[in-house]
Amino acid sequence: MLGAKDLAFPRLNLASFYLYVLGAIVTLAGAIAGGTDTGWTFYAPYSDNTPTRLVPVLVGIFILGISSILTAINFIVTTHTLRSKGLTWMNMPLFVWAIYATSIIMLLATPVLGMALLLVGLDHGLQLGLFDPAVGGDPVCFNISSGSIPIQRSTS
Repeated sequence: MLGAKDLAFPRLNLASFYLYVLGAIVTLAGAIAGGTDTGWTFYAPYSDNTPTRLVPVLVGIFILGISSILTAINFIVTTHTLRSKGLTWMNMPLFVWAIYATSIIMLLATPVLGMALLLVGLDHGLQLGLFDPAVGGDPVCFNISSGSIPIQRSTS
């Protein structure tokens, strides 16, 4: 649709594909080995105290995020640099605009998701207590192990 014969970085595209396959294998192996019962959100209060093997699934999703970031970079660079001579920004097909916008969103949002998954994985795997108020973690989170809810203080 752009008039390019290939993506801007074909080897990066291949590396992204291999990372995607690796991430899918690690995620599925983690789900089969012990699974995760936190759902797709991995919310910190429950994922911190769940007895399931959560870390392999988190590592697999982290690898999938890296694959998404590499693909987003490749699509953005391809859209900027490999358009045919007469194809201006306002003449690009709507599908190319959609892929371009999605790539920008993936490039901005996936690292934030990756950092959150990394924190949950480190907290669950190493028992750091990042989200447990009893050991100095986040006091807003619900502490499942003791069953207590933080007291809401009114400002009036």
